[in-house]
Amino acid sequence: MASEAQPVTTPVALEPNLGNKMVTIYVGPKRKEFTIHKKLICGSADYFEKAFNGDFKEGREGIMYLPEDNSGVFSFFVDWLYRSTLPAGHTQPYLANLYHLWIFATKICHTKLADNVMDRIQDTCKEHHWFISDELLKEIWGLTETESKLRRWAIDLNVYQMFENKGSMEDVDDIFWHIDDNRYKDLWKLLQNDFDLFKTFLIKFEYMTQCRNEGFPDPRRSRESNQWYCTYHSHEEEKCVAARLKLK
Repeated sequence: MASEAQPVTTPVALEPNLGNKMVTIYVGPKRKEFTIHKKLICGSADYFEKAFNGDFKEGREGIMYLPEDNSGVFSFFVDWLYRSTLPAGHTQPYLANLYHLWIFATKICHTKLADNVMDRIQDTCKEHHWFISDELLKEIWGLTETESKLRRWAIDLNVYQMFENKGSMEDVDDIFWHIDDNRYKDLWKLLQNDFDLFKTFLIKFEYMTQCRNEGFPDPRRSRESNQWYCTYHSHEEEKCVAARLKLK
């Protein structure tokens, strides 16, 4: 579950053309209050544009309630709106907030934000040599769609952890000798009640075994390589700004 980080409620790095019209958004079951420039929030996504400029209660009152969202995660979104960058962090709760920010970005159909968040997730996991727990994988599976790029990332990273440091193997059966009995028990708990997750896990596991002669691919990309720039992005083809900049 995402942590309740201290939200950003005061706009920073303001542009003079934002105007003085404000809207109020109450987030989470405790209704944490956020006051945001209307022009900025409406320009960020149709989700807010239609709510605050349409013939809805939000448009008439300038107030929106997001009871199912997390205020700590929403504060990351507000920070991104005003600063055009994601807040820095190096803790597991920070990483959990990033995962839930990706889900929020998908909810409001903000592909650019989702891809920015995915880049930060990959870089953070690589920098700190982090993987993903079975619990978080299960949670992500329940909150995302079948073709979700976050699902693909989560299952890739979870399965890769079983192969890390094994190198290339002449006999793929060797991998099973390196798996602890407790891991088998954990996998049983993870997969037994979710056929879709079970099937996807087996497909990914088979793929990883087929890569044994070339080495097992690490999903956590490096900025020194173009290999993983678009693998977990949600944008349309040939729309990756990061990749184009990297190739210049």
